[in-house]
Amino acid sequence: MEHGTKAWKFGAATGPRFGYYSGFESSISISGTSYLSIPTTDDASYVTAKTFIGSGNNDMLAGPGDSGSVAFDKDGYAVGLIFSGITPQQVIARKTHAFTFVTPIEDVLEDIKALTDVVDIRLAN
Repeated sequence: MEHGTKAWKFGAATGPRFGYYSGFESSISISGTSYLSIPTTDDASYVTAKTFIGSGNNDMLAGPGDSGSVAFDKDGYAVGLIFSGITPQQVIARKTHAFTFVTPIEDVLEDIKALTDVVDIRLAN
């Protein structure tokens, strides 16, 4: 995915929104999450995510309650699942910009295969 690529989502909490891929990927440590069964050495799980910025000043691609929403590209293809971010309210305290983390869909599908006996996953167009 190229820097500036536009993505959309329809979230349960914030409805339809769009944002742009910032060009940054992050490896995020998530601790205290029993639903992730990825073995680690320090009691934390790590997720790789692409970072998206909102469509305007401190707008976000997603907000609290939108986790699990599918982010998709201009052709309607899934690019990932939304799972976290920094809200505009947190921006002031952290002196940063609002952003949303999106786990690449390829990683989601590979994790499903690794944690289950599923061998072939297809997404509808």
